[in-house]
Amino acid sequence: MTIRDVLRRKKLIYFFLTILALILGMLAMQGAFFTRATWLLYPGILLWLGAACGVVAYRFAVRCPRCQGNIGFSHSNFGRRKAFGRPLMNCPFCSVALDTSYTP
Repeated sequence: MTIRDVLRRKKLIYFFLTILALILGMLAMQGAFFTRATWLLYPGILLWLGAACGVVAYRFAVRCPRCQGNIGFSHSNFGRRKAFGRPLMNCPFCSVALDTSYTP
């Protein structure tokens, strides 16, 4: 497993947990609106707060495994395709290549 794979896995986990919390929070809010069950507002609000925490974790918890440099929102292209520019090839903090093998 390479450093790129570790970073990609972390970002995917945080991304999908955030999306799941947003969808479930939205469904709880809609259930509260349509069924007039006001108790559904509380899980909806908690899930939306959980989604906000997921965005913060996506920003601050994705770090380089070697130097612990923050590679969150600012460097989001870890793939090999040129979707929004050149992919990140090295860590901007310690200059290690992201394609080197990593064992924890």
